[in-house]
Amino acid sequence: MPSGATGKGFINKLHEIESNLILTNRGSFTKQLENKITQKVGANNTVLTCNGTLALHLAIKSIFGLRQLLTTPISYFSTVACLKWENILPTFIDVEEETLCLNPNLINQNHIEQNQAIMPVHLYGNLADVETFEKLNKEFNTPIIYDSSHAFGSTYKGKKVGEFGTINTYSFHATKLYHTIEGGALSTNNTALGKKLLDMAYPNLSENPVMSINAKMSELHAAVGLEELKKYSKVLKKIQKQWI
Repeated sequence: MPSGATGKGFINKLHEIESNLILTNRGSFTKQLENKITQKVGANNTVLTCNGTLALHLAIKSIFGLRQLLTTPISYFSTVACLKWENILPTFIDVEEETLCLNPNLINQNHIEQNQAIMPVHLYGNLADVETFEKLNKEFNTPIIYDSSHAFGSTYKGKKVGEFGTINTYSFHATKLYHTIEGGALSTNNTALGKKLLDMAYPNLSENPVMSINAKMSELHAAVGLEELKKYSKVLKKIQKQWI
């Protein structure tokens, strides 16, 4: 199936980018894609990034005071690499046999007291046990950061992936079911946190100085993302026929 970067829609968007002379810094296509991703994942706020790894960095950086965090040993190396880069100690908890996702039933109060957040990873489109993680969040006020790189578009009991947790991070690398060639995103239902994440990722747009990094998605990648999103359902059905 051809990429969104090869279709007429993308070519037309290239001409519009050329005409507007806006290549980056959260132009119109970036804002359009933010809105569409927000609707797709069921969140209130979305921040697009240049890759999924930086989305993870920003997520853990935005939770003040993180020193130790509960997570899974089964994930792409970026999940733990981001923690090590930020000098955060990962505490590994085993996974559920059926889903291979972090098992919340193995987390006890001692774990919660020693760790300031939990980072489950949704794998292969399977969501981790979001119901139990929501209970842990409410009982202990523990932030839940979901690595949702494999779960864009996934749902659980009619609720979308972005409706769960404190922050969700996504990868839109070219190997993913949905992609922008290179890219990523963060979503949250906390408006203040969403503003903080935007300031951290787009420092040149921030009114209030914060600890930030240049994680911006370009207009070119956002244009690809808008075209790819049109084909998402068709691509998903094709994949399901191959594997189900």
